Amino acid sequence: MTITSHNSQKISKTRRISKLSTKLILVLVLSSLIPLLIYGIISIKVSRSAYFQSIAERNRWVAMSTAYQIESYIKHNLAILQGLANNIDRVYLNKWQKEIIIKNFFINFNEFREISLLDHQGLEVATSRLEGEKLRNRSQEEFFQKAIRGSVYLSKIFISNTLLPSMIIAIPLRSVGTIDGVLVGELDLSDMWELIDKIRIGTHGIVFVVSQSGLLIAHGDDEQKPDIFKHKNLAQLEIVKSTIQGKTATLTYTNDVGINVLGSGYPVKPLGWGVVAEQPTDEAFVLASRMSLTLSVLTILFLAIMITLGIIGGRQVTRPIYELIELTRAIASGNLSRSANVSSGDEFEELANSFNLMTLRLAELQEEIRLSERSSIFARLAAGLVHDLKHPIKNIENSSHLILRLYHDPEYRQFFQKTVQKEFSNINRFLEDLHDLTHSAPVVPIELNAEAFLMEMINLYRDETSQKGIELQFICKACGVRILADKFLLERIIKNLITNAIEAMPKGGLLQITLSRDDDQAELRPKMAKIIIEDTGVGIPKERLETLFTDYITTKKRGLGLGLAITKKNVLELGGTITVESELGKGTIFTLAFPLVSETKEQKEIS
Repeated sequence: MTITSHNSQKISKTRRISKLSTKLILVLVLSSLIPLLIYGIISIKVSRSAYFQSIAERNRWVAMSTAYQIESYIKHNLAILQGLANNIDRVYLNKWQKEIIIKNFFINFNEFREISLLDHQGLEVATSRLEGEKLRNRSQEEFFQKAIRGSVYLSKIFISNTLLPSMIIAIPLRSVGTIDGVLVGELDLSDMWELIDKIRIGTHGIVFVVSQSGLLIAHGDDEQKPDIFKHKNLAQLEIVKSTIQGKTATLTYTNDVGINVLGSGYPVKPLGWGVVAEQPTDEAFVLASRMSLTLSVLTILFLAIMITLGIIGGRQVTRPIYELIELTRAIASGNLSRSANVSSGDEFEELANSFNLMTLRLAELQEEIRLSERSSIFARLAAGLVHDLKHPIKNIENSSHLILRLYHDPEYRQFFQKTVQKEFSNINRFLEDLHDLTHSAPVVPIELNAEAFLMEMINLYRDETSQKGIELQFICKACGVRILADKFLLERIIKNLITNAIEAMPKGGLLQITLSRDDDQAELRPKMAKIIIEDTGVGIPKERLETLFTDYITTKKRGLGLGLAITKKNVLELGGTITVESELGKGTIFTLAFPLVSETKEQKEIS
């Protein structure tokens, strides 16, 4: 049993330390983790935002650079064709001279697949085509209709017979303020395709170009080049829609082949085209993901470090605390010989030293109080012994002196015998009270009919109460109830209380004894039989009620006051309770309560 108790205490102590250590760890972790988490979240958010901005800016720069190169390429070839128009638009040149100039220009500038000179009616005057080919009437074509009105014409991109991108450029020819012809050239845009093919963003990022209507005209991914010949329109993409409207934009979206990408668009403003640089998001943000993962790992690592430090620190803090708690528990249980052994070198050690000093001082004070109480008890016992024994011994002594002179008087000898017997009876009763206070008599409980028992006790006192002018009443509100009690002890309890009540009414009065049930109890407590002994005597002072059942305290002029102390001791031995109410000049009420037999059995079965 001792080993089990020791182990239970050890486990309980470990659990308590664990709880406090856990709380300290939580405080340390939360106080460091919350700022760390906030810092980590903000760092990840800021770094991802900054990285997104940098990636977006890079892709936007690629789209812008490509757009500028395309624009420059178109402007350059437009300027070349414009220069040819300026040179050929001379009135003194013959037809064959103009044709030679066109053919030489065509040979030197291979960006053009074909160049033709048209008169004001739309008929070809000279062309770069091979000799022998028939000159055509192109007056109904769109480029001639717009150029003859004085506007430079740039056609939409189209795929030529050679499956290469091309566009028509038409420039009006002016002579003396009038337009007398049109110079038209078919521009080869294969260089633009080569430019787009060369551009790579990361490993899988590409660039594509759309026309002003959203048609795909160039793409850096070989697998998607066939879409150009299928005249695929990408105007449904938000990035394309913004770009062909002349706006720059950077968006993340799912492209036409179902890949999540980061796209940056830039317009080719003179043509109304759009250039879009696309890069898969898993590639574009790979460094940001790695950075987030690194920060997360660092956060977890710091958290593990803080938990470890919290465990170590918690144990260092809780060990002296629980050493002091165990010390206070020992003091509370009355063990003043224990001391706290704390050598932490801080305030805990000072507190432990203070506790040890306090414990030492408490032990000294306890010993002083014990000696003082012992002296006080002995003094009161001695005074009580002198008081209670002096009177009967004095009576015996006086009677002894008288019997020496009246020895031959039979009447006095009989009186002397009665006096000695009476006083020795008082002395024996006093000695029995002292013995009963320090020794527990064996209790033999039996079932008693409370009503019959009380009637028997009351009948013993009817003559005495009648002689002293005391009316004795018995009220039975719970007739037939049975209690489990030792009959001898219960007799002593009832006799002592009735005797006290009679002595409290020297001028007569009313002594009422009531038997009832007390069912107003908690569900788990037994039902009780109550015995109330009420008198109309002199009463007890209020300040003496609290110590009424204390050993060696009495309100009578003589005696040690053992009667009520023994009465309470006997009541408790029978498993009952006793209370008292009193008021000076009005009387006293003693209430006894004992468990009923049936309720006692039920309680035992439950337990």
